[in-house]
Amino acid sequence: MQTQSTFRGEPQLSNQRNTTGRRPRITGIDAARAIAIIGMAYAHLGPIFFSSDIDTVASLLTTGFASALFAVLAGVSVSIMSQRGVEKGGVELAQSRQQLMLRGTILIGIGLVLSIAQYNIAVVLSAVGALFLVLPLVARWSNRALWALLGGLLALGPFVIVASDTFNTYVDIISGSYPLTAWFTYGVAGMLVHRYLIHSRMLQWISLVAGVVLAVIGVNARSWISDQLPAPEDPKMYDQLTTDPTPAAGVAGGGPGGAMNSNPDIQSTWWYTYLGPEPHMGGLIDVATSITVSVAVIALCLLITALPLGSTILYPLRAMGSMSLTVYVAHVLTAAMILTNDNNNPAWSSSEQPATHPLALGVTIVVAIVCAMIWKQFFRRGPLEWVMHVLTVKGARVDMEGVKRASDE
Repeated sequence: MQTQSTFRGEPQLSNQRNTTGRRPRITGIDAARAIAIIGMAYAHLGPIFFSSDIDTVASLLTTGFASALFAVLAGVSVSIMSQRGVEKGGVELAQSRQQLMLRGTILIGIGLVLSIAQYNIAVVLSAVGALFLVLPLVARWSNRALWALLGGLLALGPFVIVASDTFNTYVDIISGSYPLTAWFTYGVAGMLVHRYLIHSRMLQWISLVAGVVLAVIGVNARSWISDQLPAPEDPKMYDQLTTDPTPAAGVAGGGPGGAMNSNPDIQSTWWYTYLGPEPHMGGLIDVATSITVSVAVIALCLLITALPLGSTILYPLRAMGSMSLTVYVAHVLTAAMILTNDNNNPAWSSSEQPATHPLALGVTIVVAIVCAMIWKQFFRRGPLEWVMHVLTVKGARVDMEGVKRASDE
């Protein structure tokens, strides 16, 4: 059984009776959240161009995969928070949905504020908030229905991105840095992770092994597809991309004057967009590989924290992951200041090699872990987590009396 923890003293095992009335924390999920945040921090502050195998592997494990893991974990959270309402039904179901949707609305608001406050980092919170708005509606679905939904999103979602690129509509929402079709797929995968993996040691082992194998296959498929791409200057490909007037010929936005004509490149063909081997593309290979990596990481964290010693060793990550919203917001605000260069332009927009900040990355991770460990000795929730809890609980109250105003008389 999975190890739970109150973050005070030694870890509390799940077979101990819970007399507090509070939902016990799943420590493996907290550790996985911390890994996701560390991965995103590395993607923001770590090396961009690599000269060593270690840097290459680190980039491979963080670029795209970290944010996808965060999305899968959001699906896990929605499923956990929905569980009591789904079991009870009626008013409790409606209240749990309202709390989750309020949480989603607040996350979207925080994401918008962070996006306005800085322009160096693509903020993930708005996409996470969208999951909290939509996923509660499918929380009562059967496992079979969720599997069907996952398969449909995985197969058909990339076609939505192709259509968005072809007709140049809703591009920022559908095929931006965090494509919603891909994120809904991650969220549904997270709900299934909660239903199957949390309490099954055998499935955790199977998921870990299968996830690693499939992730290796997916990563190699990415490289293989990239190797098969003709050079943009290939005359045959150039003719195909610039003379065929119909999008059906495989050109996103094709035809004379289309987007392809100004930059004839194989990467703008519909099949490349559908397969989407690059991080954040939201294509079939990108999403499938990201899900397998996420499941493997979650399974590993659950297996380690199932052991008392493993849970104790991972306590720093558990503490950090238990207040992931606070840590993420603090990271975005501090990293954005670091990434802005002297003339107030984002470092990644410079024609020079993008700046890397390994010292800042190390300080970010260490400070986040230390502060989280200290905070959890005195408070149950992180600062922003506490604000979120208060707002969602008060906003979803069902015991408030009606108010009759004088103007209504």
